[in-house]
Amino acid sequence: MNDCLRRPGCASGTAGPAVTLAPDPPSGDDEAVAPDDPLHHPVVEPDEAVDLDAPAGETMVQGRPARRWTTPVLVAVLVLVVAALLADRSLRESEVDSLVNDVEAASRTVALADQRITSMQLYLRPVAASGASTSGLAADLDGLVAQAAARGAQEVQGRQDALDEATVLPWHGDVREARVAVDTYLGTQVERLGAARVSDQPTEDAARDEAVAALRTAVPAGDQADRLEAALRGLPGGRASP
Repeated sequence: MNDCLRRPGCASGTAGPAVTLAPDPPSGDDEAVAPDDPLHHPVVEPDEAVDLDAPAGETMVQGRPARRWTTPVLVAVLVLVVAALLADRSLRESEVDSLVNDVEAASRTVALADQRITSMQLYLRPVAASGASTSGLAADLDGLVAQAAARGAQEVQGRQDALDEATVLPWHGDVREARVAVDTYLGTQVERLGAARVSDQPTEDAARDEAVAALRTAVPAGDQADRLEAALRGLPGGRASP
């Protein structure tokens, strides 16, 4: 074939500009690729390969998931924990304050009831001990004491009912135990007042001492503890408070 047909401008005997054809690249295993070959894309391996197919909000760094929101989430959890602790502390303070208020009210009520029957007993004992006393007179004197004690027993029962209505969180075990101990003590006082007689003598009440110990555990220090100690000194039925 005529070489002229391979060159543009070479027609009808007219000579065109000469074109030099590049030789075919060598074949075989050592085939070279021209640097400007558009099909040649060298692979660059960065230090950290990023997975573009990872879900939104998550990237893959060196084959491991790296969440963008890890630090904010940890901070939010920490804030919630601190807030919960502060709220729990505030609730416990409220429970302790309510407990001390109930103990103060119960102490005044029990002390008043005890004072009422004690005064009656002191007034009637000389009459009961006189030689003129008879079985009928003794029964009448006991009736007078019982009448005075019944009023006090009713008032103490009211304090016990109010104590039972209080709400304490389950994990505030010391406050709950203190309330249970005070409730038990008030129950023994209701029984004692209900059975009061002229000849009764002051006795120690183990329930009182247990209540005092539980209360001091629940309220170990502070202004509330000072108020509690003042209230405990007025509780009859046990050894004197130190």
